Amino acid sequence: MTQAVSLGRHRALVEILARAIIPPGDRLEGGGAATVKRLEHWFEDLPRTHLFGYHALLDAIEWVSVSSTGRRFSRLNKEEAIRLVESYYRSAAPSKRGLLRAVATPIKLAHFDDAGQFAAVGCTSFHSSDRQLRVVEEPRWLAQVTAGEDTSEDIALESEVVVVGTGAGGAACAHELASRGRAVLMLEEGPFVRRDGFTGRSQDMVKKLYRDHGLTMALGNAGIPVWAGRAVGGSTVVNSGTCYRAPERVFQAWRDDFGLTDFSSASLAPYYDRVERMLQVTRAASALTGGVGRVIARGAAALGFRHHAISRNAPDCDGQAVCAFGCPTGAKRSTDVSYVPEALKRGAQLLTGARVENVDVVAGRARGVTGTLASGAKFRVKADAVVIAAGALMTPVLFKRAGLLSQYEWLGRNLSIHPASKVMAVFDEPIDMGNAIPQGYAVDEFAAEDIMFEGSSTPLEVTAAAVPWTGRPFIKLLDQYRNMASFGFMIKDTSRGQVRAGHGYSP
Repeated sequence: MTQAVSLGRHRALVEILARAIIPPGDRLEGGGAATVKRLEHWFEDLPRTHLFGYHALLDAIEWVSVSSTGRRFSRLNKEEAIRLVESYYRSAAPSKRGLLRAVATPIKLAHFDDAGQFAAVGCTSFHSSDRQLRVVEEPRWLAQVTAGEDTSEDIALESEVVVVGTGAGGAACAHELASRGRAVLMLEEGPFVRRDGFTGRSQDMVKKLYRDHGLTMALGNAGIPVWAGRAVGGSTVVNSGTCYRAPERVFQAWRDDFGLTDFSSASLAPYYDRVERMLQVTRAASALTGGVGRVIARGAAALGFRHHAISRNAPDCDGQAVCAFGCPTGAKRSTDVSYVPEALKRGAQLLTGARVENVDVVAGRARGVTGTLASGAKFRVKADAVVIAAGALMTPVLFKRAGLLSQYEWLGRNLSIHPASKVMAVFDEPIDMGNAIPQGYAVDEFAAEDIMFEGSSTPLEVTAAAVPWTGRPFIKLLDQYRNMASFGFMIKDTSRGQVRAGHGYSP
């Protein structure tokens, strides 16, 4: 049941902030009471700690204005409030910019997640009546799926192999084992959301599909969000479907630095071929790379740079720009519609809402797992073999929580995240980012220097959250959404981080 949320004593302050951060534009409606209502909806079903943290940020912004104005933020008039927030994003003080960004981002996401705002700038979305979700079939293999969210009693299961995680690694592993006649049980901490449950609305889908509701962060000299899926299909459900083969220079480094002589482009080619057949990988059609792809190709050609449409696992894509919130047509061959169903067809079983908390070790070998279902009930699995495929983030957390491998000092270390950023531009021609593949076109001229450039198409509310501006410059830019394009880049990470469990996930 959805829990109603009120911003309480800060409700009036949030309304003032919404009006200052998002004044009315020529096309777009300004912030106000409706924004506050949508923000309260965003906080529904989130852990209470998220709301408490946001209240702390609101307290900070309420009082920080005293140093420059002599008054609390809520006592400023409309023009004073707009000028102050505009001064914050221009401030040389990182603390002020960071505070404003933290407070403004949820307000922007909530405000622009609205059918009227989308219509005002011609951004098609699932708010529109012409976007109909496809009918979802009820195949036989669904009988082999047990929803831990709805299981009220403790359960005990046995299997030859238990696979923890249903993302790119776990689902493929389960399929290969089931194809060889092994009895396989897949465990997934998140829910099994089928395509009739993918609404394309960023707020609802982030809460349903993302780990930590999209708030997983890498902390260092800068905070970097790390998007990770928490549903059947793992992060393949919430990525853009981009499919690259590792380049030979990577395998060469593995051979030179680590002695992994069996790895090369040639030796792995048959395996890549098999995966690409399952995922139906092909180059994106030019009609789907949109205006962003068009202007990137034009610019790259003028500069003499190599450029091309990106290879993706979405053969039936219709360019709805919501890949990061689950594909509602099933066009993207994420593992929830590819490897997981194929494993189930071959006799595998799936338990969802299953949080693994311990690995049972007998005579030095993993022989099962135990944990808690989303309903609160407990589960135990006995198995001949255990595969932990919880990704680079959760695998070391699980080992630490289970008290395993503690003798290895490198457990959870050497994390690379390949940081990315982007630029935005306004063109004198329609771009229509809301009607194209999120990542559809690339410039690989500098790939050998470990820099990849890709176009980026994002819906209105996501674009708004990505722009650090506030006030009149912000709304003037957003009014031109139809003519905006985004161009991103990713750089090979040379630093190394460490995975640590956050609040509420202590080993």
